[in-house]
Amino acid sequence: QNHIEKIASHIKNSKIVAIKSIGGFNLICDSTCSEVVSRLRVFKNRPSKPFAVMCKDALHVKSIAKLSDEEQGILCSKEAPIVVLKKLHVEGILSELVAPKIDRVGCLLPYSGLHHILFQYLDTPIVCSSANLSSEPIITTKEDIFKKLPFVDFVLDYDREIINGVDDSLVQVVNSKMQMQMLRLGRGYAPKVIKSSSTCKANILAVGASSKNAIALYLNGNIILSPHIGDLESLNAFEFFENTLKSFERFYNFKPDLIVHDMHPSYETTIWAKKQDVKRVHVEHHLAHIYACRAEFNITQECLGFSFDGTGYGSDGELRGGEVYLADERILHFKPIKLLGSHKAIKEPRRVALSMLFEHLSLDEVLRVDLEVVKAFTCNEIKMLHQSYLRDLNAPKSSSVGRLFDAIASFSNLLHRSSYEGESGLLCESVYETTCRDSFDYEIVDGVIELKIVESILVNDFSSSTIVSMFINTLVDIIVEISRSKMIDVILSGGVFQNRTLLELTCKALKKYEISYYYQQTTSINDGSIALGQINYALFTQN
Repeated sequence: QNHIEKIASHIKNSKIVAIKSIGGFNLICDSTCSEVVSRLRVFKNRPSKPFAVMCKDALHVKSIAKLSDEEQGILCSKEAPIVVLKKLHVEGILSELVAPKIDRVGCLLPYSGLHHILFQYLDTPIVCSSANLSSEPIITTKEDIFKKLPFVDFVLDYDREIINGVDDSLVQVVNSKMQMQMLRLGRGYAPKVIKSSSTCKANILAVGASSKNAIALYLNGNIILSPHIGDLESLNAFEFFENTLKSFERFYNFKPDLIVHDMHPSYETTIWAKKQDVKRVHVEHHLAHIYACRAEFNITQECLGFSFDGTGYGSDGELRGGEVYLADERILHFKPIKLLGSHKAIKEPRRVALSMLFEHLSLDEVLRVDLEVVKAFTCNEIKMLHQSYLRDLNAPKSSSVGRLFDAIASFSNLLHRSSYEGESGLLCESVYETTCRDSFDYEIVDGVIELKIVESILVNDFSSSTIVSMFINTLVDIIVEISRSKMIDVILSGGVFQNRTLLELTCKALKKYEISYYYQQTTSINDGSIALGQINYALFTQN
């Protein structure tokens, strides 16, 4: 107990400490001190991505965030996940650097004896972040803390070995059904077992996506989804993927008869799958999103599926992310946008917005436009990117709704360069006006959904919040119009539907027209459930 008291003293003195938790080490510091939070951001190379905050109890949470009865029930549950809450802006309670520029904050309560003892000596909330380097798995040993995170001032370890590292689960409550929505399946909820109605006798392994990776097994009528593994962007992350797979195979005495993988040829999981001497099948990324929702709710009937996310590989080799399916057929999609600089466009929303301007205006006209997105470039940069646009040089097309959110964030002057995935959506949520009823015009012709955003922005002096609000309203209008034309059950899936404002408005509108709908609640609606969808697709098609 003396050691824990000393650690509390270090936290109060603006030190960064590493504490061994149940699934790995956490980095802890005083959440009220901007100086130490700023240092942690520099050391973790995390400029603006929100940090989670651990509070002593629910009353403590209510000092920094709004907390409904449903949210409190989940927060205080035995699973003790991080719950994303509406932030209260109270001076001196929480540093603005904890969750900068957004109106949400992730909160959790103590979930181990060590945490409870620690709060006997602390009166303020603490930042509680996974101890890891960017794109690497959570650290589980003090040796790796010393080796990889030399900026840590003090380490609190104990003698219980962590065999399999696992991150905290992340959830939010969606008001349309007062239901929990899983954003990251981790400690407390995983492995997740889903009973399948399939009679398939084969053992099936699904290796998931490259981002937010998780794996899934099918055996004896059950689908077993692993905890969140992470983005497979480093050797250590991919080693964690392989170790997780070996642990699952050993624990469940499992050997696959079939491996299911994504269509993207450059995914590490696809490359790995193709090296195995096992029968393989591939699944289109966005169809896997739909089948993941089907698996959670055991949906067997024909549905209308809206699969909206950031980036995924289509059967035609193009980048997708704004797809509408009837059964397994892609019947509609958003008009593709050229991503100037390819992957750079994902990190720089301004490039997507500029591409949309090039689609409607000449180079000279773009240079004269009085928009902040144009001012975010030099004249020479615009000229160079215009050549890329005209010649299709490093400018692949994408139908992604996630990229549309990026463009809107840039047109609204909220974000021109992003530092983490989903930043555009969070910033847009923060400025949405509930009183706004207007939308942008759009048309649906020959299976293509085309938004008239640029035309409207060029002739109107919209505020940032108005542009954002009209865009989200437009997405809702599109979903409802298409759904009313079919009048069958609707599935909403893909990372874009993590946007609580969009999801709540869509559900409310569908309910108005008595259209039944499904969205994932106990499994991740993002790429964390691609493996689940891959397996379910195989079960539907391989029988």
